[in-house]
Amino acid sequence: MQRVEVCAGKDCKRSGGGPRLEKLIQQVVEEEGLSNTTIERCYCQGECGYGPNILVDDKLINNVRGRDAVLQALGLAQEA
Repeated sequence: MQRVEVCAGKDCKRSGGGPRLEKLIQQVVEEEGLSNTTIERCYCQGECGYGPNILVDDKLINNVRGRDAVLQALGLAQEA
């Protein structure tokens, strides 16, 4: 089971995180058929200047902006 936590802190929300990022991650999870993935909200991880931030299986990933960043964070990015 893969666990994704999306920071819902105010600075991450301002930089594109929070509910918007949570929705994008949910779309990617559904499109990729990742039925073993849970998505939850978490709060400030102390790296506000590098947001939006997510935790994937307790590993902090900074600057998750856009679909490509989500794919990379989930380990689904295609090699160039």
